[in-house]
Amino acid sequence: MFKQEWIDKSRRRMPEKLARRIISVDPAITSNPKYSDATGIVDLGLGIDGQVYVLANRSGVHRAEVWPGMVVDAYVRGACDIVLVETNRGGTAWSALLRVAAQDRGLSLVELGALEVPGNRSGVVYFRPIHARGQKTARAGGAAALCERGRVSFIPGALGDLEDRLCNFDGADGKPDDAIDAFVHGCHELAGLAGAAVDNAVGFRGIKEMSAALNATPRGAAVNL
Repeated sequence: MFKQEWIDKSRRRMPEKLARRIISVDPAITSNPKYSDATGIVDLGLGIDGQVYVLANRSGVHRAEVWPGMVVDAYVRGACDIVLVETNRGGTAWSALLRVAAQDRGLSLVELGALEVPGNRSGVVYFRPIHARGQKTARAGGAAALCERGRVSFIPGALGDLEDRLCNFDGADGKPDDAIDAFVHGCHELAGLAGAAVDNAVGFRGIKEMSAALNATPRGAAVNL
């Protein structure tokens, strides 16, 4: 679904200024390296030109008592405006752990709904739970179309194996998809696709149709795919 040539063609350096910066997380249930997927943690930004930037991949086999603190620290360092967390597995446990990590640092956690816009208040960490629906290929289709159009730029230096994993992604069950899911949710948030109604059949029609729908939509606007 993703091609290295798309990534290479759109690669850029870190911009001097970002309109938004977010942390997107797909938590693992356990942290035993023999049995657990990694926890996907991807740092992304939105340029003032509407370009999505992939800034860092912090994914790894992190214990549940460790990664929330990592995320909150990255949020503060990067002056981020929201943490996205996939809650299909774990539910409200993740917000509870993030709240503890925030409180340990003298911060408060504020949970936002699907359509609420985050603010930028000192001492506050904004958090939005994401419940992923539909097939993996359909969910990833919007992000793949953005990459094909050159609207996603990967910043060299701190991405680990994210590019390789994206280019080998086929949606097959059983393959690790933690960092990929975190990347996809982050792209949807920054490109204005997070609140869109998704037609699962798009995943079977291919990327060209989805790209055409995105081409007809102004940057930052929500789109029904």
